[in-house]
Amino acid sequence: MSENHSNEFPNGYTRVPHEILNAIATSNFTAQEHRIVNLIIRTTYGCGKDYLTLNNWAELSVAGIYRPDCRHNIERLQTAKIIIIDWIHKSIKLNPNCSQWLSQNELANSNSETYKKIISRQLFVGESLTMKKQK
Repeated sequence: MSENHSNEFPNGYTRVPHEILNAIATSNFTAQEHRIVNLIIRTTYGCGKDYLTLNNWAELSVAGIYRPDCRHNIERLQTAKIIIIDWIHKSIKLNPNCSQWLSQNELANSNSETYKKIISRQLFVGESLTMKKQK
């Protein structure tokens, strides 16, 4: 068997670091998140560019994502530190530092802590208003 692989992929291929492939393989992405990540990889690593630049966020629907869900999905990926977004220039790139990526469990815990803080703050605000009324 020949070591020359040039004939195996006549239309080219995308070189992706193993660390990123390993992180993707062990992540619990939704199907839509996975499509976005694949699109970003293809249009950045596959085109030799640092960022995927869009004319508008709805262009992500090319990845098979329902248009109204595009922004929600990229915001979730940004919150998980999987992608880096430049909102002004409508540019997205994959965060190459996979150790920063948050798992769905970490996101849930983070959301849980945020939820607890909101409830606590609301309870405190309610108490302070009640105390003001009593004075």
